[in-house]
Amino acid sequence: LMPPPLMGGSDEVALSTSGDDVNLRMQRAQARLQELGASYMLLEAAGNEQRVFHFHCQMPVGESLAYSQPFDASGHDPAATMEQVVSAVEGWRSEVREVQTAERPMHRR
Repeated sequence: LMPPPLMGGSDEVALSTSGDDVNLRMQRAQARLQELGASYMLLEAAGNEQRVFHFHCQMPVGESLAYSQPFDASGHDPAATMEQVVSAVEGWRSEVREVQTAERPMHRR
């Protein structure tokens, strides 16, 4: 399953004035979230002069897409906002792996 397009809403986010570095960082964040299995991503912009970006991502819980864990961040830098979500998702996945490892029975030889 491919997540929907990153940009959404009627106010499409145009970042050409922010430079290629921001766009590259956003692409890397989006690629990392796709690699981690994101089922949904949305970046929105609000405001005129003091633009605030809100990024929302949903990660499936377990093998089923019926349950998902939401992750959100807001800020003035769209790339940093997305990177905050990537960090939160990576931390969450680490915690989930630790719990799963702790729940597995030990096998003796």
